[in-house]
Amino acid sequence: MLVLIFLYHAWKRFSELAVQFGKSKHYGWYGIVIYIGGVFLAFFLLGFLNEVMDLGINFENNTAVNLMEIPVGLLSCYLMYQVLKKKWESEFVVSETIDDIGKSTEEDSIQ
Repeated sequence: MLVLIFLYHAWKRFSELAVQFGKSKHYGWYGIVIYIGGVFLAFFLLGFLNEVMDLGINFENNTAVNLMEIPVGLLSCYLMYQVLKKKWESEFVVSETIDDIGKSTEEDSIQ
């Protein structure tokens, strides 16, 4: 149940970031996919290491393994959020308003 709160906030943060840089609000779904994908990848690797190194982890009723989902999901969302923010900041161009068209900076400095 707690995961639903984190999924909602991931969706909300990615949506707000997309709107801030003029992208579609549907990028919020990207946050949910990143959260679930990061958790899936981490547990896949943990299961693989469990089989290869014979760690003996019980995945069925292990509360510690289930609680690992929260920091892994949040970390994957945070890292992708920072990557998208940096990428979109470099691509973002401030468009001129209709009042700024035709103005030159030399007119202000001459007077």
